[in-house]
Amino acid sequence: MANFFIESAKDTEDPMTNMRVNKYVYLAQGYALAKLGRPLFGEEIQAWKHGPVVPSLYQRFKSNIRGKPISKTCAGYSKDAFTDEEIQIMIDVMMDFDDYTEAISRMTYGRGSPWFKADAGAYANNPISVSDMKEYFSPRVGKSFIDRYAESRVDPGYLDSNGRYTLPKQFDDDEE
Repeated sequence: MANFFIESAKDTEDPMTNMRVNKYVYLAQGYALAKLGRPLFGEEIQAWKHGPVVPSLYQRFKSNIRGKPISKTCAGYSKDAFTDEEIQIMIDVMMDFDDYTEAISRMTYGRGSPWFKADAGAYANNPISVSDMKEYFSPRVGKSFIDRYAESRVDPGYLDSNGRYTLPKQFDDDEE
């Protein structure tokens, strides 16, 4: 699944990083639990200090920390490994979160989230419960982006490099 995200973003202005690919994999797992009623993969997701992480995925790309882009997929990658439903879930995650590179870490943890329930505040790398993920994502998946984040009270904005508060383009209400 990480390879799908890496491949999809590699020739863009915003290629995948270790942090971002971990968040996308977490989000795709949550979307799958909500939409399909089953996980996309069996590896444990843990609550680390800065959000959800798949430990083996982090280790695989740990040379790409601090925002260094991931340039290559892992060996043996093929889109054929996924069903059409699984591909659609990964596309949905990218469509919902591609505009939030700077804020995505904050968007995957907080009060009431599966990360929070795993007691990530203890920084013990506790496992995130699949049932907590399903419960959390089920009412959110399928709603509009704005409605979903208004309900979760997560602020999707961020400070740009000039220190200005910026909202993603989904919030632009100007007529084109």
